[in-house]
Amino acid sequence: MEGVKKALQQVHELGFVHCDVSASNVFLNYTHAKPDSISTSSPSSPSLSLSSLSSSSPAPSPPPTTNWNNDENGKMNGRTNELTIIHVVLGDFDAVLKVGERVLHKRAVGKGWPKNVKWGDRVTEEVDWHGYKVLEHWVYKQVGVDVMDEEERNGDGDEGWTTVRAGKW
Repeated sequence: MEGVKKALQQVHELGFVHCDVSASNVFLNYTHAKPDSISTSSPSSPSLSLSSLSSSSPAPSPPPTTNWNNDENGKMNGRTNELTIIHVVLGDFDAVLKVGERVLHKRAVGKGWPKNVKWGDRVTEEVDWHGYKVLEHWVYKQVGVDVMDEEERNGDGDEGWTTVRAGKW
Protein backbone atom coordinates (compact mmCIF):
# COMPACT_ATOMS: atom_id res chain seq x y z
CA MET A 1 0.00 0.00 0.00
CA GLU A 2 2.99 2.27 0.48
CA GLY A 3 3.54 2.38 -3.31
CA VAL A 4 -0.05 3.53 -3.91
CA LYS A 5 0.26 6.14 -1.16
CA LYS A 6 3.46 7.54 -2.69
CA ALA A 7 1.85 7.62 -6.15
CA LEU A 8 -1.12 9.58 -4.80
CA GLN A 9 1.18 12.01 -3.00
CA GLN A 10 3.04 12.63 -6.25
CA VAL A 11 -0.19 13.11 -8.23
CA HIS A 12 -1.40 15.59 -5.60
CA GLU A 13 1.93 17.48 -5.56
CA LEU A 14 1.44 18.01 -9.30
CA GLY A 15 -1.99 19.53 -8.62
CA PHE A 16 -4.16 16.63 -9.78
CA VAL A 17 -6.71 14.23 -8.28
CA HIS A 18 -6.81 10.64 -9.63
CA CYS A 19 -10.59 10.27 -8.99
CA ASP A 20 -10.63 6.47 -9.41
CA VAL A 21 -8.44 4.82 -6.76
CA SER A 22 -9.52 1.17 -6.76
CA ALA A 23 -8.08 -2.33 -6.93
CA SER A 24 -8.67 -2.51 -10.67
CA ASN A 25 -6.39 0.51 -11.14
CA VAL A 26 -3.44 -0.80 -9.13
CA PHE A 27 -1.04 -2.95 -11.14
CA LEU A 28 1.60 -5.35 -9.87
CA ASN A 29 4.74 -6.90 -11.26
CA TYR A 30 5.29 -10.23 -9.59
CA THR A 31 7.40 -13.34 -9.75
CA HIS A 32 7.23 -16.92 -8.60
CA ALA A 33 10.99 -16.91 -8.06
CA LYS A 34 12.54 -17.60 -4.70
CA PRO A 35 12.91 -14.29 -2.80
CA ASP A 36 16.73 -14.43 -2.79
CA SER A 37 16.81 -14.73 -6.59
CA ILE A 38 14.55 -11.78 -7.42
CA SER A 39 15.88 -8.96 -9.55
CA THR A 40 13.72 -5.86 -9.09
CA SER A 41 14.95 -4.48 -12.40
CA SER A 42 13.62 -7.39 -14.45
CA PRO A 43 11.43 -5.95 -17.23
CA SER A 44 10.06 -9.40 -18.07
CA SER A 45 8.08 -9.85 -14.84
CA PRO A 46 4.43 -10.63 -15.53
CA SER A 47 1.91 -8.05 -14.37
CA LEU A 48 -1.74 -8.00 -13.35
CA SER A 49 -4.22 -5.74 -11.62
CA LEU A 50 -4.54 -5.96 -7.87
CA SER A 51 -8.23 -6.85 -8.12
CA SER A 52 -7.37 -10.06 -9.96
CA LEU A 53 -5.72 -11.35 -6.77
CA SER A 54 -8.95 -11.40 -4.78
CA SER A 55 -9.86 -14.55 -2.93
CA SER A 56 -12.61 -15.22 -5.47
CA SER A 57 -10.09 -15.30 -8.32
CA PRO A 58 -7.51 -18.04 -8.78
CA ALA A 59 -3.88 -16.95 -8.52
CA PRO A 60 -2.15 -16.45 -11.85
CA SER A 61 -0.40 -19.54 -13.10
CA PRO A 62 3.40 -19.59 -12.99
CA PRO A 63 5.19 -18.22 -16.05
CA PRO A 64 6.29 -20.89 -18.56
CA THR A 65 9.96 -20.38 -17.66
CA THR A 66 9.38 -21.62 -14.11
CA ASN A 67 11.11 -24.98 -13.80
CA TRP A 68 10.04 -25.87 -10.27
CA ASN A 69 7.87 -28.91 -9.64
CA ASN A 70 4.61 -28.57 -7.72
CA ASP A 71 3.56 -31.44 -5.49
CA GLU A 72 -0.07 -32.47 -4.96
CA ASN A 73 -0.45 -29.83 -2.22
CA GLY A 74 0.61 -26.94 -4.45
CA LYS A 75 4.04 -26.63 -2.90
CA MET A 76 7.14 -25.70 -4.89
CA ASN A 77 10.34 -27.25 -3.59
CA GLY A 78 8.88 -27.32 -0.08
CA ARG A 79 7.54 -23.75 -0.35
CA THR A 80 3.95 -22.67 -0.95
CA ASN A 81 3.14 -21.45 -4.45
CA GLU A 82 2.95 -17.74 -3.60
CA LEU A 83 3.55 -14.60 -5.57
CA THR A 84 6.35 -12.21 -4.64
CA ILE A 85 5.38 -8.64 -5.56
CA ILE A 86 8.18 -6.62 -7.16
CA HIS A 87 6.49 -3.33 -8.16
CA VAL A 88 3.14 -1.68 -7.37
CA VAL A 89 1.92 0.96 -9.82
CA LEU A 90 -1.15 3.20 -9.80
CA GLY A 91 -2.59 3.41 -13.30
CA ASP A 92 -5.63 4.25 -15.41
CA PHE A 93 -5.52 8.04 -15.37
CA ASP A 94 -8.56 8.61 -17.58
CA ALA A 95 -10.59 10.16 -14.73
CA VAL A 96 -7.87 12.57 -13.52
CA LEU A 97 -8.89 16.16 -12.81
CA LYS A 98 -7.00 19.21 -11.66
CA VAL A 99 -7.63 20.03 -8.01
CA GLY A 100 -10.74 22.22 -7.92
CA GLU A 101 -12.21 21.09 -11.25
CA ARG A 102 -15.80 19.88 -11.33
CA VAL A 103 -16.63 16.17 -11.58
CA LEU A 104 -18.62 15.97 -14.81
CA HIS A 105 -17.71 12.87 -16.83
CA LYS A 106 -15.97 10.03 -15.01
CA ARG A 107 -15.15 9.02 -11.45
CA ALA A 108 -14.90 6.03 -9.10
CA VAL A 109 -18.13 4.22 -8.32
CA GLY A 110 -19.70 2.60 -5.28
CA LYS A 111 -17.78 2.57 -2.02
CA GLY A 112 -14.73 4.02 -3.78
CA TRP A 113 -16.34 7.47 -3.99
CA PRO A 114 -17.30 9.55 -0.92
CA LYS A 115 -21.05 10.15 -0.62
CA ASN A 116 -20.49 13.80 0.26
CA VAL A 117 -18.94 14.55 -3.18
CA LYS A 118 -21.63 14.78 -5.86
CA TRP A 119 -21.54 15.10 -9.64
CA GLY A 120 -20.67 18.71 -10.45
CA ASP A 121 -18.79 19.28 -7.17
CA ARG A 122 -15.22 20.50 -7.20
CA VAL A 123 -12.70 17.76 -6.36
CA THR A 124 -10.03 17.80 -3.70
CA GLU A 125 -7.45 15.24 -2.64
CA GLU A 126 -10.09 13.98 -0.15
CA VAL A 127 -11.59 11.95 -2.99
CA ASP A 128 -8.38 9.98 -3.53
CA TRP A 129 -7.71 9.43 0.18
CA HIS A 130 -11.22 8.06 0.55
CA GLY A 131 -10.58 5.62 -2.31
CA TYR A 132 -7.22 4.75 -0.78
CA LYS A 133 -8.82 3.88 2.56
CA VAL A 134 -11.42 1.67 0.86
CA LEU A 135 -8.64 -0.01 -1.13
CA GLU A 136 -6.58 -0.49 2.03
CA HIS A 137 -9.53 -2.16 3.78
CA TRP A 138 -10.04 -4.41 0.75
CA VAL A 139 -6.37 -5.44 0.61
CA TYR A 140 -6.23 -6.25 4.32
CA LYS A 141 -9.49 -8.20 4.06
CA GLN A 142 -7.96 -10.29 1.24
CA VAL A 143 -5.14 -11.36 3.55
CA GLY A 144 -7.41 -11.89 6.56
CA VAL A 145 -6.54 -8.82 8.65
CA ASP A 146 -9.27 -6.71 10.26
CA VAL A 147 -8.29 -3.03 10.21
CA MET A 148 -11.72 -1.53 10.90
CA ASP A 149 -12.01 0.68 13.95
CA GLU A 150 -14.80 0.16 16.51
CA GLU A 151 -17.15 2.68 14.87
CA GLU A 152 -16.77 1.02 11.46
CA ARG A 153 -17.15 -2.50 12.89
CA ASN A 154 -20.39 -1.63 14.72
CA GLY A 155 -21.81 0.11 11.68
CA ASP A 156 -22.92 3.68 11.40
CA GLY A 157 -25.25 3.40 8.43
CA ASP A 158 -22.55 3.51 5.79
CA GLU A 159 -20.52 0.37 6.57
CA GLY A 160 -17.53 2.57 7.49
CA TRP A 161 -16.63 3.03 3.84
CA THR A 162 -18.38 5.97 2.29
CA THR A 163 -17.77 8.82 4.70
CA VAL A 164 -14.33 10.29 5.08
CA ARG A 165 -13.73 10.95 8.76
CA ALA A 166 -11.19 13.60 9.66
CA GLY A 167 -7.99 12.13 11.01
CA LYS A 168 -8.84 8.50 10.23
CA TRP A 169 -7.12 8.25 6.87
